[in-house]
Amino acid sequence: MTAADPGERVELERIIEALERPEAYPHERADFEVHQTHISVVFLAGGFAYKLKKPVDFGFLDFTTLEGRLHFCREEVRLNRRLARNVYLGVVPVVPVVPELGGSTPMGSASDALRFATERMDSELEDAVEYAVAMRRLPEDATLLSRLSRGERGRTAITTLGARIAGFHADADRGPEISRWGRFETVAGNAHENIEQATAHIGLTLSATLHRRLAASWSTSCQRSGRSSRRARKQAFLATRTAISTLITSTCSLSVIRPKTS
Repeated sequence: MTAADPGERVELERIIEALERPEAYPHERADFEVHQTHISVVFLAGGFAYKLKKPVDFGFLDFTTLEGRLHFCREEVRLNRRLARNVYLGVVPVVPVVPELGGSTPMGSASDALRFATERMDSELEDAVEYAVAMRRLPEDATLLSRLSRGERGRTAITTLGARIAGFHADADRGPEISRWGRFETVAGNAHENIEQATAHIGLTLSATLHRRLAASWSTSCQRSGRSSRRARKQAFLATRTAISTLITSTCSLSVIRPKTS
């Protein structure tokens, strides 16, 4: 597991700073915000959202090259369009701003100023310094959490959603290569890797007590996996999945919200 090296972190910060400027967008950027997780940077600008992938390698993903980030941006659009075709617009290149003859860029030099080249959506450009997944921005008050907080039960909507997801999985591709990613051994291996990687974060984003508890949960799940009963294997699977979810919540899904004025 490796995070971005110092040089890459500096470059990423430079790109984020450049894309926080109004000139980086070809449209109004009302209610502008920047969100960060361990693997992504998301720019919310007006009616659109742009997500960059950080140059990191966590074992289960490797975004350390520009070619790799472009590939996984394309894959994200391809896969997520299956359920949200109208939300995922495409992959947009991030390119330097070229000043007009005799002029200058808003940040002082062409090497500093960047923009989302939405007019070249889904193009691979020689001058692209980064790529982003372009999406329509969804209203916060439309989320399930917001609806429940307003007392909207939404039984019909939940039933419709459940049927849609069930139909999606019923029609999804399947086979040995796909199935192996859901087997207990694979999930348990991911849990073991996460627990090992989290050791470096003890005292920073999780306590030693929590880490020991998660490690014990993983150990218990492995012991149960050796039993022959189907019920025991199911319990082991659930214990492992819980360990992974808790660990990711504790160490990885740290969101930084930076509201900006237009």
